[in-house]
Amino acid sequence: HRMEAFVRGADNYISADCTEAEIQAKARRLWRLAQIGEQSGGMQSAPIKLRSLEIWLNEMVVLQNGRPVQLSQRELAMLIYLAREHPSSVSRQTLEREVFGCRNDPGTNVVAVHVHRLRKKISPDGDLLRTTPGGYQLN
Repeated sequence: HRMEAFVRGADNYISADCTEAEIQAKARRLWRLAQIGEQSGGMQSAPIKLRSLEIWLNEMVVLQNGRPVQLSQRELAMLIYLAREHPSSVSRQTLEREVFGCRNDPGTNVVAVHVHRLRKKISPDGDLLRTTPGGYQLN
């Protein structure tokens, strides 16, 4: 998984077996990089911000209220896809195709299961990730 992340352009990666201390150290590193970029006028990648959620694409890190959120690769890919399409709604079929690589309707609820897990991690009150008549939307 790490090699796949690096091939896709990530310069940092948080694995499922990462300890809380490692996640906090990586979050502090991101904060320092952002501060250095602001001070030097450098071109640091800015996070995608949605209320209290920050998505750092280059670092493949998600912060909620400044704290790291541990997501699976699929959850992260889904969140990034939804964030890039924000404020538009994304259909289940589009997520199946673009995030899960399904070319035909698999007849499963894989998207709904991952949305449920993602919603629990990033939106405890349920209003940041909404189910819409056409699919799903970050609010």
